[in-house]
Amino acid sequence: METVIFNADFEWQLFQNSQQLKSTKKTQEFEYLVNWVEPGLTIHTTRDYAKEYQRWYFKFSHEAFKYSREESDIKPWCGNFSQLPLKRKLQDKSQTLSFAAKYNLGPIDFELISDQSKIQPGFLYKYPKSLSGMGHYEFKDREKMIPFLDRGEILTKEKKLDRVLDFSTLWFDGELQSFYQNIVTENYQYRGTLIQEGTPFLTPEQKEEFNLKTALLSSWLEDYQGVLSIDSFIYEENEMEKIYFLSEVNCRKTMGYTASKLKEKLFPKEKLVKFIFGNYKIKVADYEKLFEKSAKKIIALSPDDHKFKCFLIAANDLEELRKLESLIS
Repeated sequence: METVIFNADFEWQLFQNSQQLKSTKKTQEFEYLVNWVEPGLTIHTTRDYAKEYQRWYFKFSHEAFKYSREESDIKPWCGNFSQLPLKRKLQDKSQTLSFAAKYNLGPIDFELISDQSKIQPGFLYKYPKSLSGMGHYEFKDREKMIPFLDRGEILTKEKKLDRVLDFSTLWFDGELQSFYQNIVTENYQYRGTLIQEGTPFLTPEQKEEFNLKTALLSSWLEDYQGVLSIDSFIYEENEMEKIYFLSEVNCRKTMGYTASKLKEKLFPKEKLVKFIFGNYKIKVADYEKLFEKSAKKIIALSPDDHKFKCFLIAANDLEELRKLESLIS
């Protein structure tokens, strides 16, 4: 039986001289999702899971919730460390955004900076080796950026844009597989995924424009093997909506990937499914009541003793989705 770790610290490990797979608070927060997505795997963890939660999981998977403290033969689940030079290139925001700027795939007024005198209002700054959605700064965060520059690091600098909607594309072995919408806060923090039939968040013209860019995007991925996602977004400029095609590359199984697989397993026939997480207070003891109250359209996924609670919600339309979501807020 294969044992894996939810290596949520993949990006950080990627740029180290050697990679270590250890169960930590960071890897443990969402590790239980591995069992929901791939019930045949065993999670390596130093945590315990309550019997009540395991019974809830069994209701949907019809398999035991598998976890172990055994430290031998552990494999990374989120992302592995094969093709290391290529993954470092793709994950490095300075390199990916430089490519995007060169081929008109996103950044506007883009440059790499190494001097604090270059920190100005109206721009967005990123630390190239940070986790996805993290290491983003604005002028008000100047004091947080200076230490990076003082120790010889660089930051990316680009014009701050009026973002309208965030989305990602899922790729496998360099081939585009699907689109999904991301729920992102004003501070660029991921909070969920919306999966719909087709791509209703893109106009036909935008979809065609994106499809025309796939060859360029694929060329940046080279001969990449396995799962990755590309983050993109729609922004407004001069009263026109435009696409920022290449914002970040994630060389791992993201939460968006996980949401897509959860939909396939738990709501395969539904046309609209939303994965969300947050500081919700609903307990495992109340999951069954919520499931029935929602006409079996809300499945809670998390144990009680984790910081965040995750839910998968199926709906016929956005209005029904809003009503269902109100049951857990």
